[in-house]
Amino acid sequence: MHPWVIPLCPDARRCGNKLATLARMADAGLPTPGGVAVTAAAFEALVPTLPGLGDPPCDLAGLRRTHTQARDAIRAVPWPPGFAEALARACPGGPLAVRSSAGWEDTPDSSAAGQLGSVIGVAREGLRDAVAEVWASAFSPTALTHRLRVGRPPEPEPIAVGVQPLVPAELSGVAYSAHPVTGDASVLVIEAINGLCGPLTDGRVVPAHLELGRTGRVLTERPSRQHVLAAYDPASAAVVDRPCAGPVTLPPTRIERIRHSLLLAEEVLGRPVDIEWSWGATGFVLLQARPIPRSHRGEMSPGLPLSPRS
Repeated sequence: MHPWVIPLCPDARRCGNKLATLARMADAGLPTPGGVAVTAAAFEALVPTLPGLGDPPCDLAGLRRTHTQARDAIRAVPWPPGFAEALARACPGGPLAVRSSAGWEDTPDSSAAGQLGSVIGVAREGLRDAVAEVWASAFSPTALTHRLRVGRPPEPEPIAVGVQPLVPAELSGVAYSAHPVTGDASVLVIEAINGLCGPLTDGRVVPAHLELGRTGRVLTERPSRQHVLAAYDPASAAVVDRPCAGPVTLPPTRIERIRHSLLLAEEVLGRPVDIEWSWGATGFVLLQARPIPRSHRGEMSPGLPLSPRS
């Protein structure tokens, strides 16, 4: 295996916080997609420095030009011998999820969720373009303005990239071990939709919303309003939208499995967490876990994810 391609591990310096945390969850016995990481060292070696980024443009059009310039420059950089081959060998041939994992994501003080990109439904032959797209998202308008807003330099710090099997979800959603509106740690929140989680994290649908006591007693329940679902389409080798007319069905056994996993994730991190999960043919799969940032607690609206995810 190439030194830039490694199994997921708890070393955030190589894997970034998102993937390092997922490795910790797997070590604790939670089911995860597995996969490999393209380490932050690959970003350091292959992503060029953009001239003029120290004084980024202030208008949206200029920020978009910067992003396009970065994408073109990253795609033009040749990969060293053996890197692409090692990455392809380490990955299954089926649809893949290619996700960012930066050292400044998913911290107790700042999530940076939604600032970096993901590419979902990638075939093995599309891995190079997908990794380049995730790297280029570090130069996107949202990522640049986020770094400036929180007082970080505009030049992106290295990010790792996770390459994982895409879970063909029947159901997916998010969950919080403290209420995202009130911050009440005695109330858990579970939100669920049919299909892949994209329409929920994009804010295009209203999920089924449950509030539970920590022992599992249902306190509040609201039905979903979902007109579209996302699913992987083998014929087009892409994630597509499909009509969705049926309600979200979340039986007690599944609620309990999500609750148990949420509390275990909280125990691993030692603080309130939110998770992203899927439910496929093999059951529950944890896709992501992160601390709920202290600055976010109590700031969000009911029935919506705490913040957009990547």
